[in-house]
Amino acid sequence: MMRDDGLAVFTPYDAIYFGAVGELARRLRVSVWGLILPIRQTFHLGFPVWEDRIFAAVRQVLKDPKARTPDMGGTGTTRSAAAVIRRCLEEGLADD
Repeated sequence: MMRDDGLAVFTPYDAIYFGAVGELARRLRVSVWGLILPIRQTFHLGFPVWEDRIFAAVRQVLKDPKARTPDMGGTGTTRSAAAVIRRCLEEGLADD
């Protein structure tokens, strides 16, 4: 996935721009984590959790018919759906 001296190549730089990452012939998880995970571990960058929080917030909207818009089979408005997502993100609500 990454050349043997790949991590050493990044060491002198303050930033790494990933751009498009992955190969069409491979599953995305294999190609992305084969590159990003070693870089994050080596340079102590931590792991992004925001996408998990967003997915959990969207799942909350999908569970609540008052928050879902009519095109999703609910009675809510875009504003009500956004309010649920915003509340979940601000309060850090977990997906039930």
